Amino acid sequence: MRYPSYFNIYNASAGTGKTFNLVKDYLVLIIRSNNILLFKKILVITFTNELDNIMLEIIMNETGLTKSEVFSKSLNILKKMIKNYSDFEISTIDKFTQKIIRNFTYELGINSKYEVQIDQDEILKKSVDNLISKMRENDEVSMNILNFSFDKTVNDKSWDVTSDLEEISK
Repeated sequence: MRYPSYFNIYNASAGTGKTFNLVKDYLVLIIRSNNILLFKKILVITFTNELDNIMLEIIMNETGLTKSEVFSKSLNILKKMIKNYSDFEISTIDKFTQKIIRNFTYELGINSKYEVQIDQDEILKKSVDNLISKMRENDEVSMNILNFSFDKTVNDKSWDVTSDLEEISK
């Protein structure tokens, strides 16, 4: 039986199951615990708002509980979560960061009524520059960009693809 650590960082490419494993470890931890209010002491931060909910078999395997035991314990935990909802926190990293900043505006010298503004064009420009700076030989993405640049020159257009990539990204 595997016991999840009290401090885990999932660092992997998109689509590799980070959120699935995060949710699974969270559920296993609170279902396995004898402390029905353990969720109050756990902070979960993720980059996504989407969560998988098809985990019963995995939860049963990792906790050693039967289906009815998992449902019974889950119902008790859920009732406690609803009663203590303000203590239950799963957050995106953006929301978590904003919460910290809002609590320390004075110390950071920021107006407490600040607003977050995202300059999409600047982010896209930096992303395209980053992509181009990381181009490598025989890399599929790099070859596609080079072919696109070559096609542009064949059609008497500038070989520079940065503005095209920025536009495509929008």
